[in-house]
Amino acid sequence: MGPFDGMVGKGLKPLAAQKQKVHSQTIKTGPNSTSKHTSQPTQSISKPLPPLSNGQGKTLNGNAPKPQKQALPAHSRSNEPKARIKEEKRSTSLKRSSPTVSTPRFDSDNSDEDADVKSSKRRKMEEDACVDLSRRIRDIHSFSVQDSGALPMIHAADVANLGTDEKPNPNYATFFTALTGDEDEAPVIEIRYPSVSHKERYQMVQGKAGDDFKPLDEIIHVISTVAENYLLPSQAEPITNESSGLLRDLKRARLRGHKGEAGAQSKYVAGVEKYNALLDSLSKDGSIQENLDELHSLKLPLVETILQQIYARTVSPHIHTLRAYENGTDNVYGELLPRFCSSIFKHTRLNSSHVFVDLGSGVGNVVLQAALQIGCESWGCEMMPNACELAALQHEEFIARCRLWGLAPGEVHLERGDFLQNESIGKALKKADVVLINNQAFTPALNDKLIMHFLDLKEGCQIVSLKSFVPHGHKMQARNMGSPINVLDVRELEYFSNSVSWTDAPGRWYVQTKDSRKVEAFQRKINAA
Repeated sequence: MGPFDGMVGKGLKPLAAQKQKVHSQTIKTGPNSTSKHTSQPTQSISKPLPPLSNGQGKTLNGNAPKPQKQALPAHSRSNEPKARIKEEKRSTSLKRSSPTVSTPRFDSDNSDEDADVKSSKRRKMEEDACVDLSRRIRDIHSFSVQDSGALPMIHAADVANLGTDEKPNPNYATFFTALTGDEDEAPVIEIRYPSVSHKERYQMVQGKAGDDFKPLDEIIHVISTVAENYLLPSQAEPITNESSGLLRDLKRARLRGHKGEAGAQSKYVAGVEKYNALLDSLSKDGSIQENLDELHSLKLPLVETILQQIYARTVSPHIHTLRAYENGTDNVYGELLPRFCSSIFKHTRLNSSHVFVDLGSGVGNVVLQAALQIGCESWGCEMMPNACELAALQHEEFIARCRLWGLAPGEVHLERGDFLQNESIGKALKKADVVLINNQAFTPALNDKLIMHFLDLKEGCQIVSLKSFVPHGHKMQARNMGSPINVLDVRELEYFSNSVSWTDAPGRWYVQTKDSRKVEAFQRKINAA
């Protein structure tokens, strides 16, 4: 399963036609930073790509759940009963050979909203937010009149559209088919986001295949997300009221359009215009800004929504380029899904003052999630050429989407090449607080090389991996006292089912904390003997 169940399937223009790009060896963003580029043009992703090598990207789940109430993070050792985990291991063993794409079901009338019933412990985990009292959530520039220019973003209408008279798009059709005399076929409308003046264009179309992008569903989901995360209950009442709110009107208009009833399109467009006017008013009087300034954390569903939008417009159309496995080598692509990543952030107590490093960052999903959800300085390194190209696309869209939503992420640095040789990554590791290594498919030789680099990590740095770097039953003795693994204190934890892309089953992960004190104590004991 792909990280977002890919909101985009077909109908996206070739990558080279989307934007003119510059090959970037180092990409950096943040509130006070700019991108650094060389003048070397990039290779178009639409051309044949080199074989994959050393990609360990991790990404997100496509089903955007309803936003939950804020709560302080929990740091329990296990968040699911062991009996259930064992049962799931017996009953669920399907492995996915590669990421795939399908459409997330945002809020469709055709789906059962109560179908996904979760355990109380899992729900509690999803409600937790990483509260960081020192973090500034709002991006000040997004609410300045000077930020009213066009954003270099991929609009929904660039993804899902009817095409042109000369070149129609065979993958999409008009959603509202029963039109009145004054209604246009598949009009392009704009929707407001929390920032001062930026809007996104959507065309009123529907995909002909089940995994195609669904513009009307995303519009409703965006409005619901804004109401839940940016507005006070009294401010959101015109949107969320169950008997007269805009969400109710939009869903009814969508359903009527699905049934082919006349007048549904005008009602849907009118609902969007009312929402735009409401958000414009709340932005001009400073209400949205004041609400954001009161926040010190972002709820995971909001983070997922933003990252889903980014992924759907950049990676999903080219997901096939990540499927070239080389089994038995380090050149295997796999993804950690967003709720698992959020759990990692909570267990390691990652905060906005920390430095996060992802070794084998794939298309950059976890790097972007850490920068957005936590607000920390976030580094990634990848050597697969095609994954690097998609990571660059995601990063550029990430900058635009954060401005669109009015949020200030942490600095993002994406490096290309071998993380064992990259100089910038070497420097980042020395100041890192959390290092993520998806070593599920790493060869023993690569794991051994990584262990030697742990000596350069600072005390207290936490190394997160899917395979422990410390062998089970290892004991420090005089003959192995010089081994780097002796400075690692290991915790074993369990992740839920549907946490990684290559299997539905739950599994184990490890947090190894660098602590040299026990080695020093052992040395003193030997010297005293």
